[in-house]
Amino acid sequence: MSSASAHTFNERGPAHRGPAQVDADDASSGIASGIATFLGEKLGEFLSELFDLGFQTGASNFDLITLSGSELGLDPTFINSVVIGINRQLEKNPFAESEDEKYLVKDTVRVGIRLGLGLVVSGDVGLVREYTLVYPRKGLASALLAKGFIFNPFLPINVMRNKLPEKFTLMVDSYLEGRGKIDLGAHVFLPIGSEVSLSRIRLKRHMITRKSQNIVNIISDKSRYTRLAQSVYLRLGLIKFPLFDTNFDKGQLDRTYYQLNLDKPGDPSPYDALDRVIKKQDTQLLRLIGRQMTLKDDFTQRAQSFSVFGLVTNRQFTRVSDISEDRTPDQSETDDMIRRYQIESFNHMSWTLGYKGEKNQSHVLTMMEVDKEKNEQNPVVEITLNTYDNQLKRSELNEWYLPLANTLGGNENFISKEKIDSVNLKTFEKMYLNAYWTIHENGINNILQKEEQVLWKELEEETGRSRKYWLEKARQRPQVSRRIRNERTTSESLMAKKIARFFKAIEKAKEDEGIEKWNHFGDALKEIIYISKQTWNKSFFSFLERIAGRENIFSKVQFFLTNSSEKKEILIENQSGVKKESSNVYHKFNFDKPSDYYYLFDDLFRISPSL
Repeated sequence: MSSASAHTFNERGPAHRGPAQVDADDASSGIASGIATFLGEKLGEFLSELFDLGFQTGASNFDLITLSGSELGLDPTFINSVVIGINRQLEKNPFAESEDEKYLVKDTVRVGIRLGLGLVVSGDVGLVREYTLVYPRKGLASALLAKGFIFNPFLPINVMRNKLPEKFTLMVDSYLEGRGKIDLGAHVFLPIGSEVSLSRIRLKRHMITRKSQNIVNIISDKSRYTRLAQSVYLRLGLIKFPLFDTNFDKGQLDRTYYQLNLDKPGDPSPYDALDRVIKKQDTQLLRLIGRQMTLKDDFTQRAQSFSVFGLVTNRQFTRVSDISEDRTPDQSETDDMIRRYQIESFNHMSWTLGYKGEKNQSHVLTMMEVDKEKNEQNPVVEITLNTYDNQLKRSELNEWYLPLANTLGGNENFISKEKIDSVNLKTFEKMYLNAYWTIHENGINNILQKEEQVLWKELEEETGRSRKYWLEKARQRPQVSRRIRNERTTSESLMAKKIARFFKAIEKAKEDEGIEKWNHFGDALKEIIYISKQTWNKSFFSFLERIAGRENIFSKVQFFLTNSSEKKEILIENQSGVKKESSNVYHKFNFDKPSDYYYLFDDLFRISPSL
């Protein structure tokens, strides 16, 4: 086996000189070299995959695409655009195990090319390579200036040189898209434009996680899918600002999980296999020695986003996955083949005015196994709520967040006011709220087995409003929607429409079978908790508790509050109910926060230790 000194996969070189630094001259030449390598050496691979893609969209016929040096260098209509993007995102680590991991940093660098015709109705094709690195930091200042920069433009170079942190998750995406599009372009008199496209997409993705000296976990994804998309944008000069994007994806993903023990001798060496994955995204050696699990996912996904110059942002997606999971070493179809349904819905809403802002995220996840007779087994629903308030008022805490936490916990004193008051808060402080709500199988069955009139009776008792009242309100045009804060309430007309959609989705779930049944059930829960785009209504969690049964719910709530006098963050938390053991495995396909990347394998291997 190769020695550790010959294969360095962290920031410490053989002489342990500390974090590796890139000289300015080397850095600038390295960026140019990296882009040239990507646009040059990868171009042949890029073009060869076009023929394998084998389809036509819009005005493009990929079988007829040819390249010559003069066209590549001189024809401005052929090279439609060069894609370059650099980004850094920070997150308070929700699962920090030590003071050295209080924050997570996510660095992203994207580079690529898009080729096509510069026409109003046209087709084009693009190839993008994206590097994403997530790693922990002790404090906010060290997170902001990680690697000595506010952004890290040298990430691809660091990856190629194996200059990675001691603990990290690295994702490398190669994204090939051929699309036909209609671009209703903006002009000086009407700066708003719209683009509609139909695409065939191929995605290759590798994720490498190393958080211990000897164990490395790796994912290799390959997927093909079609996408119908629309984008509305505002053009100011040469810059396009996205306002609204929506897309519908349908296809199949193939995924393989590997686990490497770097201390275990082998032929080939585990270090060589890891080196090849990191530098070349090649799993040929890894397949010979890594422990494996494979899955196929037939999926549909709907996503949309809305943004006003980044000041107000809303993103949503819903994904329905029919998964075949194989845990046998030879990947043969045996009794170890497991079929799963997984339906998830995600909602993100944020606003900022620089010195203050707020972010809310909700995630509804429905999972179960399916036996050979297509019977669903062990269904479970996990609801996660996250809020970051950058300028918290004491009144908001006492009159909104605290009652919500106590409702989720099923106890008026779940998070006591005395504990909150023990934190010396000013009028305005920062707050993180993490809430986890699990509905177990008996609770799910209770919801689906109750007659409609019984559900309405429970809602009437919870809200003090009759069924007739809510249905009449649902038919009215909604008044101006306002946030649920203090004395302000969301329009009852909006609430009524959400309620009506909840009951409609529940009835569809009772009528349908298979994955469509659970898709409707997930829609029902999404409607009832996303009572507005900015927050959640605690009374509807009380309603869900009534119809599911408190004994069938596990909840955990965490408050991270900043102490104003000591400038110290204080954790107040509690949990109730029983977190039952489950054979379900959550396979994440969409990634947003740094922790989504960093803790992906923790969840997988904790739930499935036999892998």
